[in-house]
Amino acid sequence: MGDNIPHVVIVGGGFGGLATAKALRNAPVHVTLIDRSNHHLFQPLLYQVATSVLASGQIGSPIRNILRNQRNTTTILGEVSGLDAEKKCVFVNGADRSGVPLPYDFLVLATGVTHSYFGHDEFAAHAPGLKTVVDAVAVRNRILQAFEQAEAEEDPNNDDPHFLTEAMRNNARPRFLAAGAGMTGGNFAIAETGTFVVCTNEGNADIGAAVPPLHIASIGIEKMIPRVKDMGVFLRLLTRSALGEPATQYASHFTGPRKGGELHIVLVDNGRSRRLGMADFWHSLKCIRCSACMNTCPVYRRSGNPPQIAGTTSGVQSLDSALHTEALRYISGQSDVFLCGGRSSRRGSFEKCTIRSTSGISRRTVLP
Repeated sequence: MGDNIPHVVIVGGGFGGLATAKALRNAPVHVTLIDRSNHHLFQPLLYQVATSVLASGQIGSPIRNILRNQRNTTTILGEVSGLDAEKKCVFVNGADRSGVPLPYDFLVLATGVTHSYFGHDEFAAHAPGLKTVVDAVAVRNRILQAFEQAEAEEDPNNDDPHFLTEAMRNNARPRFLAAGAGMTGGNFAIAETGTFVVCTNEGNADIGAAVPPLHIASIGIEKMIPRVKDMGVFLRLLTRSALGEPATQYASHFTGPRKGGELHIVLVDNGRSRRLGMADFWHSLKCIRCSACMNTCPVYRRSGNPPQIAGTTSGVQSLDSALHTEALRYISGQSDVFLCGGRSSRRGSFEKCTIRSTSGISRRTVLP
């Protein structure tokens, strides 16, 4: 950079990349953040764009606006296509140029992850993902198209919401009846009885669990609670934190398969047990997914402050201390190249990473 100040290049403007950039705000470094888009997308609210509750512009903030007060930070719109670990530079494709080398002293790869079909890409046409605005708009269009089709098949002059909802239900229900399997999550699982509980306000989970012959429930191991008598406390805590109500419309308890049906319970670890032993991260396992952290006021949403989530580098004050966090990880023996956020915790996504494939480096995890 023409001086002795280290140059930190961050690839990706998601939660991990932004948190890293903000943590280095007062550090004696130059920071360059590269992202394929000029805005930060709040992915947890994509489902509300998909259901027409929010517009896509309401869940995105310009990256330059978020980092506008950081004098040591530069934002570049571009896509990183490769990495040369020996020459310590990344190659950036822009609107009018390709393969532009950008040198670094330290590199943070916070490129995020995407959905996987586990080798069956043909499933994509029937099970669209929800990671981008394009995905959300595609889902929204399918939903609205179903309503339009339902309205056209009945009385086109009837705009009563209850009538349209019933028409939509009649259009969609045959699809549920024809499905061979239904998948749900689980808000809580009770160790004492083997019961798991699904809380909803729409009842969609009940249809998925009751209609198909096979019910698959995917539940994180942190959702486990000891006894049935503890259930009431957690149910009240969940609903009051999320909606300010005493209870959800539906709290369905499942203790084994229904008669003639089949039930598979998948207990998901995905690094949770490892984080349980980490002083800095085990608190994140207390989250009950009430979404209260997303119920922010309009003033806060417009302030350009992205939420700090467990697993990002929000507590990193310098690169030296970053070396001792689980959120940043070494690649191979490269002490100047790190993986951050979702990219750091999923081996499969890293093995498919185009940056990794062009750099010739392999992964090695450094734990505290």
